[in-house]
Amino acid sequence: MYSFFHLFLSFLIYSIIGYFVEIITIYINFGQISFHRGFLLGPYLPVFGIGGILMNVLLSKYVDDPVALFCMAMILCTLVEYFASLILEKLFKLRWWDYQEKKFNLNGRVCLENAVGFGIGGVIFLKFMNPAITGFLDSMNHNLLIVIGIILFIIFIADLSFTLNSLMLIKIDFNEYLHKDATEEVKKQIKDRLEKDLFGKMHIFKAFPKTTYHDNKILDQFKEKLFEIKKERKLQKLKNKKKEIKHSKRDF
Repeated sequence: MYSFFHLFLSFLIYSIIGYFVEIITIYINFGQISFHRGFLLGPYLPVFGIGGILMNVLLSKYVDDPVALFCMAMILCTLVEYFASLILEKLFKLRWWDYQEKKFNLNGRVCLENAVGFGIGGVIFLKFMNPAITGFLDSMNHNLLIVIGIILFIIFIADLSFTLNSLMLIKIDFNEYLHKDATEEVKKQIKDRLEKDLFGKMHIFKAFPKTTYHDNKILDQFKEKLFEIKKERKLQKLKNKKKEIKHSKRDF
């Protein structure tokens, strides 16, 4: 049990580091701060956690050779990103990120710019960050580590379940409604389905603004409807507030 939660906490810490790396990268590239990163609602990106675990297991032997470490980290992390993109697309029929506009990309799933970043990040991670993380976890009381691990594992699984439910609803909405003619009845059905878990879907599309579908027009309709519903809800809340203020004035 100790070994499992030690590994899980390592995975979680790597995922959290990846989350903040993404935020900093977005800020450097676009000058804006966005906390909507990745599928999950919590501040962690599992793909970085998986990459961190794999680097720790497979590349630690290269830690004293920065050039070899850079090359191996670049290859390993690029493979992780490529297969993450491929698997997610196969599961949900959506392309979550696309690097077609970048030079030296492979099917839009990975690109040289990211690969170089992974190589540099891998060297920094294994030479400087990972020893501190491993040392910190090793120094923790075993029982305390297990208790913290159990609590965070439950939170993580709950987050994952909620997100997968949101993604499956998106898939259902695409398959059942958006291929049909936009009659009033179908529009009503789309709205009813989208209102189930509006928050989860909004988070996903904010986290992956470049999401593509095999028919982009359908995806645009889907996103448009989501934002329309969100706007309607905001307006309704404002109307309700105004009514409450009017009633309170009358009572006064």
